[in-house]
Amino acid sequence: MRPTWTKLTTRCIGAPMLTYFPVSSSYVKALAWDEETEIFGVIFHNGHEYHYSHVPEWIAKEVMGAKSVGTSFDRLIKRGGYAYKVVRS
Repeated sequence: MRPTWTKLTTRCIGAPMLTYFPVSSSYVKALAWDEETEIFGVIFHNGHEYHYSHVPEWIAKEVMGAKSVGTSFDRLIKRGGYAYKVVRS
């Protein structure tokens, strides 16, 4: 299920354009997932943005639909060993 909140779009040089959806979390501001590239994007409340590579759809949906987005992100993405790129810090 895709969130229905207002979209945020970000584009940085050398990074794909992702459409972010705000989430209710004290840790994470917004999330995005691109089906074609399997890039999972996260923007934190401090403004930092990361792109995680080769994240399967089921994991992206699990994090985006979780009761605790921050906990799910930490457990499934951050500790999942996915390669990442700092897009904005």
